[in-house]
Amino acid sequence: MGICIEPEVHIIEKYFQVAKHCFTITNIKCKRGHEIDLLAINLKTFQRYHVEANVSTTFPLRFTEINTKIGKSRKNGLDYLREKFNHPCVTEQIKVFFGDEPYSKILCVYDVHKEGDYGTINFISSEAQKLGIDVVSISEIIERLKQFRAIKGSRDDVLRLLDLIYCCEKNTPKIIKEKKELWDIMDSQFSINSPKRKKMQKLKN
Repeated sequence: MGICIEPEVHIIEKYFQVAKHCFTITNIKCKRGHEIDLLAINLKTFQRYHVEANVSTTFPLRFTEINTKIGKSRKNGLDYLREKFNHPCVTEQIKVFFGDEPYSKILCVYDVHKEGDYGTINFISSEAQKLGIDVVSISEIIERLKQFRAIKGSRDDVLRLLDLIYCCEKNTPKIIKEKKELWDIMDSQFSINSPKRKKMQKLKN
């Protein structure tokens, strides 16, 4: 049985494979329970990447993390997430793969918390860059991947899913129009004051 990969990491990995032309490895175990989400390398340019995912739709990225009522970390602040990149156990393991060569640090998020100056994407990105981390949106990655949905075929699970979503979004206006036309035809078969017509109107709306 293979290692279970978080869905968002699977999507990010596919992005680096298809769009960045990288070899990738995920879920790398480190000492003391630490783990690396993704390492990637392009063997033509030798660009190297350490990628961490924090794609929470409930707790967007903040400048500082917040805690629950019982004091448990939400793990959604730059002050917490920088340890995902810079903890000695993590950097030690990265050296096994990258040696002393430079590499980019990328944090993939769903959104940032919007509250004053501390909640703007520019502020968060600026502060992250001071830590040597680039913040990217999972939405940007998905949109980029959509460009490859028809090029690489449908046997890949991520690209196939994106292809189906794209087709559904494309055909939705047509389906709505056809459904309305069908309702209109069925509606016209009953008299104005017919109980069945009133019921049809209610279902239509």
